Amino acid sequence: MIACLAQIHAQDLNALGQVYATQATDVARQLLVAEFSKHPERVHHLAITFTFQVDAGGQPHSVKIASKTPDAWTVDTARRVLSAAKFPPIPEKIIQAGSDLVTLTGDFSADAP
Repeated sequence: MIACLAQIHAQDLNALGQVYATQATDVARQLLVAEFSKHPERVHHLAITFTFQVDAGGQPHSVKIASKTPDAWTVDTARRVLSAAKFPPIPEKIIQAGSDLVTLTGDFSADAP
């Protein structure tokens, strides 16, 4: 019975973590859309992968950007935008379970209009 309850608790935390990761990754994509849309002349076709950690208060750390096409401006812009962003705080249940950092990974691509 205790093992079953622990498994249910772990599944609930995993589901909560997935919801948070989806929400925070969507915020990251929205920020990138907002920034890159300011520079349509520079956005021909860009594709990046981003990875970063978010702390309990929603601050990003260890932002890494990998461009699928070599473009230093794209990488620098994406890193600057995500590093300066404020993300939703990590849900209290995840923090209580011992995770005060959440690692997020996502892809972003854009073409000029």
